Amino acid sequence: MIFALLDDGVVWLKGDDALGEAFVAAGSRPFTFPTKDGRTMSMSYWTLPETALDDPEEAVAWARRSLEVAVKKASGKKPRPVT
Repeated sequence: MIFALLDDGVVWLKGDDALGEAFVAAGSRPFTFPTKDGRTMSMSYWTLPETALDDPEEAVAWARRSLEVAVKKASGKKPRPVT
């Protein structure tokens, strides 16, 4: 289960619709990338809010919320078969 990514020094946290709204309110931006056909796709990951970069307690609070989203999402998935 993945709830966070680190890419080129940027922390990305998993979010759902509700947490995504909280990320937007905190000034975060969504993870986006260009596709081969020129469209922009987004994933359900958001930058750690700027205010949390220098505040470990705030960063942990965001990470816990993100982990809750990841656990909830993973609990609804079927387990992968072992081969």
